[in-house]
Amino acid sequence: MDMPVDDDTSIFAVIDDNQPARIIPGVYDLRFDYFETRVMFGRCPKLVMWFTVITMGEYFNCVQLPRFYNISKLMEKPKKWGRFKVGLKSDFVRDYGRLFDIPTRLDRFPMSVFERVIIEAKVRDVTTGSNQREIPKGLRYSVIHEFVRLKK
Repeated sequence: MDMPVDDDTSIFAVIDDNQPARIIPGVYDLRFDYFETRVMFGRCPKLVMWFTVITMGEYFNCVQLPRFYNISKLMEKPKKWGRFKVGLKSDFVRDYGRLFDIPTRLDRFPMSVFERVIIEAKVRDVTTGSNQREIPKGLRYSVIHEFVRLKK
């Protein structure tokens, strides 16, 4: 089978996703935007929390970064502000406890506490995919690696 020659009639692959943000790894102040539930890799329920960089400088108020968490179960279809269940020993609960007081009712953690604070967090580049293979430099992106503390 002959391939078309590179001209106006050539066949091209079209990228389906938006390119994720990439910033210089480091520590940044973040403002919470929203969270969403997703199913990733065909079967894994995830919580994705989205934050905007508010550290003064090149990325101020124009870069949005995710923090991904494994969750136990989706309580409804994946969506923005979706309900979910999470284990008591999960990374989400541990991050929540590091930043805020653990609620007296352990069956419900109010997400509204994220709306009123500035969080200092470490940001890193994602350099390998879910299959542990290296991601080419031009396709790498930034994620929140860990929350450091609440800003006063």
